[in-house]
Order: sequence, then C-alpha cells, then structure tokens
Amino acid sequence: MNLSQRRQSGIAAWLRGAAMAACLCAAASSSAQAGTLILVPEGPVTLIRGTTVFDAEAPFIAAPGDMLATDAHEGAQLEDSNGTLLALGPQTRLAIAPTPRAPGADGSVTLSLLTGWVKISRPPAAPQGTWTIDTPALHTGISHGSAVIHTSSAATALFVETGSVETSLPDTATAPLNVAADRYLERDVGKPPVPLARPRAAFVSELPVSFRDPLAASARRAQKVVTPTQGRLVAYAEIADWLACSLPVRKTMVARFRPLAHSEPFRTQIRLNLRALPEWRPILYPPPPPVPPHRPPLSYKSAEDS
Repeated sequence: MNLSQRRQSGIAAWLRGAAMAACLCAAASSSAQAGTLILVPEGPVTLIRGTTVFDAEAPFIAAPGDMLATDAHEGAQLEDSNGTLLALGPQTRLAIAPTPRAPGADGSVTLSLLTGWVKISRPPAAPQGTWTIDTPALHTGISHGSAVIHTSSAATALFVETGSVETSLPDTATAPLNVAADRYLERDVGKPPVPLARPRAAFVSELPVSFRDPLAASARRAQKVVTPTQGRLVAYAEIADWLACSLPVRKTMVARFRPLAHSEPFRTQIRLNLRALPEWRPILYPPPPPVPPHRPPLSYKSAEDS
C-alpha cells in the first residue's frame, strides 16, 4: 500500500479493512445566504432558542445561541453555504456560540459540545475561517479536513481522518497540539492528553454508523426551511447541565436565563443548586443598595451669636 492509500479515511479502514477515498463535501445550496447555517434533522431535535423550547423535525436556519439536542436513535446535520458539514450523532448536545463569535464573515463558527458525537468535514475550497469545537477536555479548531469528536463531562476523544487540526487544553496554559491525519488523541479532564496511532476499540465500536462514510450534503437542504413554532418555556432540567458546565458558553447563561429566576419552580431549583452555580447568588439574593454617606447637619449661627 502506498503513502497516498494510507492517508485515506482512517475510520473506514479500521471498520472494513479496505481503503476508502476521502471526498470533498458537496457544495451547499446556492440559494442560501453566505454564512447561513441550516440544521437538517434526521429525527426529532430539541431546540432551545432564547428561553423557549421547540421540537423540530424539518430543516431550519440555526441561529447564534441555539442549543440543540438529538434523541437516542437519530442524529442531525449542520450545513453552511461554504460546503462545511457537521454531523451530530444520537444523544448529542451542542450549542452555537452567541454573537459576536458565530458565524463570522470569514466562515468561522464556534460550537460547544456538551456530550455526544460530532463529525466535521471542511473542504479545501472553504473560506479561511476556522470552526472551533469546545469540549470540557479539548478545544479543537478545524480549518480544512475531516475529524470525529466524542465527549462526555469527563473526557474527550478526537480522531482526525484527513487534513490536520489544532487542539488545546482549556484548563492549562500548554501550547496547542497539532494532530495530523489518521491520528487519535484522547484526554480525561485534568489529565495530560494521550496520543495514539489508532482509535481505541471502544471508540470504533460506539461510532455512529453514519460516521463511517464521508459526509455529504443532505438532499433535504433543498427543501424549504421552516421557522420553529409552538414552543414552550424551557424547564430547569433541560438546561441544568449547561448551567453547570465548564465550557466558555457558561458565562452567557446568567444573562440569558435570568428572567426565569423570578418565577417558580426555576427559582427554587437554582437556589437548591447554588453551590454548583455561585454566579447565580447575586440574582437570587441581590446585595442591598449602598447606604449614602452620613452628612452632619449644617449649623447656622444666630444673630445673637455673631
């Protein structure tokens, strides 16, 4: 086998024992506006937009700040107008960074992966911007190429199929690491990263079936996108893990969900979890207003004293 063959899709080689050529992502619909992200569900997707929850089963335009969750059986796919594809596996929770960090005029997007699986593919023709995927253990930037990431609250695993990616450790000042094609890296939170020549058996066996092949733009993208409707107010349980996560997106949660703290049962649930959510204490128990400085009364001299 020559060098070119060895550089082909690594995961397909582990799973089927045969080389598979890595392909470029299909171009997105020409009718889409530059920078537009479209979410194409394969099954039910829970969308949290603002403080409202929607159940989505048809393609819609994703917005900065959207929080997405796939169900236990099906995934979804994010597609931009530059040919970048990001597949979400089942039981995956992902957030698109609020403005101004997503999406940029250069095609840059920042995503927060709380739990689950994603596979990203960026063609060489994509703009120079970087798609950044934050997890509790790794922050990974992909300019071009294809990679798979699996994460939990305790660990993250990264496999690079094609191209190369740069990843850093969010809780240390260590210099970023460059992970080349066909290489695998895993890290438990708080521990050093472990590079390996190939994915662990558990990673391969749990890999979503749809991730075994190169990603392709969905034919459903050509359908008319819809605007999610019939929403309901988000419940504490639906965002509890986001409120307590170690991802940078946590810093936006108080401002976003603060109105809910003025009503029950959200207020009580925050109060019961204040030890893990100290940033919410000033919201529930605001400090008293400052006392104006004491000024002694003015004294006036009477005519007799002068």
